[in-house]
Amino acid sequence: MRWFYDLRISAKLIISFLLVAVIAGVVGGVALININSMSEADVSMYEDNTMGIDYIANASLHFQRLRFNSAKMLLFDDEKQQNDAIGKISEHITGTEEYFDKYEDTVSDAADRKQFDEVKPIWEGYKSQINKVIELVQSGQKEQIGRAHV
Repeated sequence: MRWFYDLRISAKLIISFLLVAVIAGVVGGVALININSMSEADVSMYEDNTMGIDYIANASLHFQRLRFNSAKMLLFDDEKQQNDAIGKISEHITGTEEYFDKYEDTVSDAADRKQFDEVKPIWEGYKSQINKVIELVQSGQKEQIGRAHV
C-alpha cells in the first residue's frame, strides 16, 4: 500500500476516477441485463395474462349474444327472422369456441386450468341443447321446447 502513498496526487486522482468508472460500468452492465429480463417477463405476462382476459371476455360476449339470438329465435314466428337468428347463433358458437381455444393456450395457473376444464363439458352440453332447439324450430315444433332448453 506504500506505493499508493508514494504516488503524486494527480496519479491518485486518475486511478480513483478509473476505479469509479469501472464500478459504474459494472453497475450499468448489470442494469442492462436486468432491463432485458424485465422486458421478456413483461411480454410473457402480457401474452399469458392480459391476452387471456381479453380472450375469455370475448368468449363471454359471444355467449351472451348467442343467448340473445336463441331467445329471439323462439320469440319470432317469422321464418326469415328465425333463420337470421339461427345464422347468428352459428356465428356466435364458432366465435365462442374460437376464443375458448385461444384462452386455453394462455392458461398457466393450475386453478385456472381446473375451472376451465369444468367449463368445457358444460359448454358442450349447452351447445348440444341449442342444436336440439334449432332442429325443433326448423321442423316447426316450437311447442315442444321447454324453458330449460335455452
